[in-house]
Amino acid sequence: MTCLCERDTLEACRQEGLPAGILAHIDRACRVLEKLPGATSKKAQRVLGKALRQWRAVGQLLERPKTAAKMSDQCRDVLEAFVADAAARAIRMRDEVGGRRGHPS
Repeated sequence: MTCLCERDTLEACRQEGLPAGILAHIDRACRVLEKLPGATSKKAQRVLGKALRQWRAVGQLLERPKTAAKMSDQCRDVLEAFVADAAARAIRMRDEVGGRRGHPS
């Protein structure tokens, strides 16, 4: 999961200038994921849940016309794909760690 935050996927968007709220949620999700390696099962579930909430918050911000207007269409598309991938991975990993395979979120 931590490799998501190390990818250069969003670098062009960061240089373009992402809205502060979006950057804050992405940075929070990445900071919390730093606690994942070596975490117990229960702590891993909490960490993944916190990261997932941050990814979902980014998705909600992207749906706001005022926020979406502050970035290019290309950057918004890249960010939407990135967040969808990150959220799907967090859900899958949380379910595997917690033994809740196939549980809808």
